Amino acid sequence: MAGGPAYHPARLLARADAGGGMTRVTVDPGEAVAATYRAPGQYVEVRTRGETGYFVLAGPPGAAPWELVMRPGGGASDVLLGDAPDADVEITAAIGEGFPVGELRGHPVVLALGGTGIAAGPPLVARRIADGDATRTRVFVGVRAADELPLLAELVAWRDAGVEVLVCAWQGDADAAAASWAPAGGGTVFRGYVQEAVAALVAPGSVRAVLAVGVGPMIEALRGHAPTLGIAPEHVLTNH
Repeated sequence: MAGGPAYHPARLLARADAGGGMTRVTVDPGEAVAATYRAPGQYVEVRTRGETGYFVLAGPPGAAPWELVMRPGGGASDVLLGDAPDADVEITAAIGEGFPVGELRGHPVVLALGGTGIAAGPPLVARRIADGDATRTRVFVGVRAADELPLLAELVAWRDAGVEVLVCAWQGDADAAAASWAPAGGGTVFRGYVQEAVAALVAPGSVRAVLAVGVGPMIEALRGHAPTLGIAPEHVLTNH
């Protein structure tokens, strides 16, 4: 944006444990700014006490207040995780076009979510389920180890709705990661990175697109593997 982003006054409403060392932060951006969130995958920049940070919107498009999912890591996240509820912050309108979920209706899709990129999962999967595409949706969630599995209730709800959910634990014991599903009936775990799981488990020609939210190396590896999935590298879509 010319001259930098436009910030709007907002208010920190609440925080809740999201599991895996992550926190769900609720922010009221005001009605007009909230209306700029139109598609899953959009994100925002928050400024508070001179610190800034980008966060994927984790609630449904059009809904207010906004939900963000974050972990401590410096910058705005540390301030938001330490401030008392009702603190004043600044926030941009929703950034980016999000994912073309309408164009993908009726087609098989892989969601590749690494780290705090899991925040994009709730609105994406909710839309896929609403469109009748639960069984055409495979979600690969990347975590470092078993004790870092976030949004467990959401993962279980997706699985129970017919979505295939695979946890990819690249460090630690895969059996322990599977045990973290135990209170909810268990689940599938892959020992390795998200990109390795997609390469190993997604059959060529079985997917229309990969929607990826995570670190650059994950996305680069997925694009490199795209031809063996039967798609063009540009069909590995990101939210920025």
